[in-house]
Amino acid sequence: MREKAEARYARIKNFIEKCYFEENRFPSEREIAFALGLDPGNLHRYIAEMKKSGLLADENGRRCIKSERMVKAIDDVVRTPLLGSVSCGKPLLCEENVETYLDISSKILGKGKFFALKANGDSMTGAGIADGDIVIVKVQSSASDGDIVVALCDGEEVTLKRYYKDYENRLIRLKAENPSYEDMFYKDVEIQGVAVKVIKNL
Repeated sequence: MREKAEARYARIKNFIEKCYFEENRFPSEREIAFALGLDPGNLHRYIAEMKKSGLLADENGRRCIKSERMVKAIDDVVRTPLLGSVSCGKPLLCEENVETYLDISSKILGKGKFFALKANGDSMTGAGIADGDIVIVKVQSSASDGDIVVALCDGEEVTLKRYYKDYENRLIRLKAENPSYEDMFYKDVEIQGVAVKVIKNL
């Protein structure tokens, strides 16, 4: 009887981990029961027993069912939303709809909140950012001179440029990294984040 229970627990755990590591999702109890041919009521009890014995993580009633291996993997990644495109030419309205999520190691990004945008245009090629590259941005509302920022201009358009303060004219200068583009000047811009990493195809 003991061996049968252990085999059942192994099937449940393997299915949960397969959904997460191969399909990037958390299965519901109903899905697990259906996939493994188990009674939903019994499955709920099995999962409670597995949490009690340490086979599954007990996270204070959260709906996502995780194994300890999944918890360790999740703790090591920053789930970064990919929000769409940002202009590297003329400013382009940024639709903040999440297209997908990128799981990036926290050892690479460090602490903080992040989002990702697809570069659109060629004005930042001098900084190593080409059209179609994915730019990882750390969320913050301030920047230092020389930072590459995602800036909201005129309250509706978003662009990716180097940030400088023009103290003499009391303006913000957004500089391209391509001599074909002129600097852009604004009385004020809203900093949405500072670019920290670029993901590109070779």
